[in-house]
Amino acid sequence: MSKRPRVEVVAPSERKCVYMLGLDDLVNLVHVDMTLLRHYGCRTQKSIDNNDPPFYVETDGVPVYAVWMKRQMIVCFLTSLSVGMMCLDNSITYSQATAMFDYEGICVPSTSDAEEYAKLGYSIEGQSMGIGMNKRQESLLDSMARIAETISNAIMEWPRLEHGLESSFAADDEATEHAAVGFTCTPTRCWIRFMQPPRHLIEAGADPTYALCKRRPYWLAATLYAIGSVHARLVILQKIKREDRSEAAFFALEEGIKSDPCHHFASTRVDVPKAWRERAKKVLGDAERFAITMLNLVTSNGPFKEGEKMSTSCKYARACVGLAHKLATNTPKIGKMFSHGCEDDKGVTPERFALAKALKTHGIKVIKWGNDDNALIFPPSFRGLDAGKPEGPCVLLGFENMR
Repeated sequence: MSKRPRVEVVAPSERKCVYMLGLDDLVNLVHVDMTLLRHYGCRTQKSIDNNDPPFYVETDGVPVYAVWMKRQMIVCFLTSLSVGMMCLDNSITYSQATAMFDYEGICVPSTSDAEEYAKLGYSIEGQSMGIGMNKRQESLLDSMARIAETISNAIMEWPRLEHGLESSFAADDEATEHAAVGFTCTPTRCWIRFMQPPRHLIEAGADPTYALCKRRPYWLAATLYAIGSVHARLVILQKIKREDRSEAAFFALEEGIKSDPCHHFASTRVDVPKAWRERAKKVLGDAERFAITMLNLVTSNGPFKEGEKMSTSCKYARACVGLAHKLATNTPKIGKMFSHGCEDDKGVTPERFALAKALKTHGIKVIKWGNDDNALIFPPSFRGLDAGKPEGPCVLLGFENMR
């Protein structure tokens, strides 16, 4: 009969090694050299040295401590401390790791208390540059899938696209309602061109917001129009009041745009040909009124001067213009994302594959990638940005499974 190992009673601060137990793995223990943790004086070391262990391992009598990290994070933590620089695997992002080290009181260059910790010597080197270092907050494939789904949602809610498909199949007695559409399409297929965001958004002068509204570029009016459609929907849902221009109302509007399934591409929803405007007169009218009101409020009050008081309505209007600017600036660069430059022999790229996958869930088929001078511009808010011939990758979409 084997004897159980004797558990040596040692003060917590004098232990040479312990086992750590991760939050997500209650079976596989991680062996920890306490001299390593004491060298850095981290939060976990202080906790272990000042608390008795909840239990010991029967085979060797080493104490076991349950810590706040997952097992992979513990391994990342200990490996990084051992070599003196950030060491990550694919399951941990750079931002997660820096947050963990900041919580532990160990400095990496991007943490908020870098100088203070560096003076104390509690620091490690940050992750070096290069694609081999995982710095993204989410995987690139997840980002592409999310953008592709947003594009698909916007295409599904595009009145001008539907009008073009219907016009190609219209009878002679419907010629007025289905006039020339101005882009290449058939009853089941349509060419779409993906455009880059505007290049120059910032206006010169002491008051760029006023100068921007004074010039009224098409992308600004179209984006405010899209914001107005979200505002109209929130009014219908009674989440905000129509004439409310308070700070709380603006935050509700901003949140409504963030949660909108079309997000940056919401301008498709209000891109309605004149022949069909009567079908959604109420919502479109409210959206258009909202956009014009915001622009007029900014321009009618003139350039802002320091020390000058500003009405709540004017502050709200300027905030909406700023929101439109932010949406346009942060719009994914789909012109480059789906470009022809890096396609294979079959015209496929990972980005295009992600888009085809997202479109397929809605019953839309990618026929081929190519070029068409009369392709429908996506998103509509970027229409007319190119003075000459529009540039950007084109895709032929098939809607035969939906019609």
